[in-house]
Amino acid sequence: MKTAAMAPIGGERWTMGREAGAIVLSHALPKVTYGKGGASEGAVEIKPLCAILAAIMESKKNQAMEEKTLFQKIADREIPAEIVYEDEWSVAFRDINPQAPTHLLVIPRKPIPSIDALTEEDRMLVGHLHLVAQKVAEQEGLTGGYRLVINNGPDALQTVPHLHLHLIGGRKLSWPPG
Repeated sequence: MKTAAMAPIGGERWTMGREAGAIVLSHALPKVTYGKGGASEGAVEIKPLCAILAAIMESKKNQAMEEKTLFQKIADREIPAEIVYEDEWSVAFRDINPQAPTHLLVIPRKPIPSIDALTEEDRMLVGHLHLVAQKVAEQEGLTGGYRLVINNGPDALQTVPHLHLHLIGGRKLSWPPG
């Protein structure tokens, strides 16, 4: 492999180069690799660039999930918020940047970064969040209607990586919203 550069990636040393026309990253630490001749002690493990980047992104995502989000800190009462409802599975509180006279956020206590991260085991929890939104809307006197919005990902302007429902009401809402 022709080495093009040595760069720190994810806090470790990797060598980037080309092999058989493909861009590859090689970990600078010795590894046991398997090739045509079997195991080779001290050889450098070679992986395609996309596999290395995917592993780094997954590592960063897991690291981010280990840190509490703003909403987890609110649910754990580490950060003050105007909480209007809570139970063992969810918390509802007023949005600090309201887009209508009533703008609440309904969140699960379980840290789920987005809709894309939902699993089959979250089915009951997602239903529960909608029932909480219904209960809070009634508690807030939103008898003329309200809107539930879930932003998913950066293009939808999801600013906190924790699943949340926006409960918006208290005025006539227009369409389309975005």
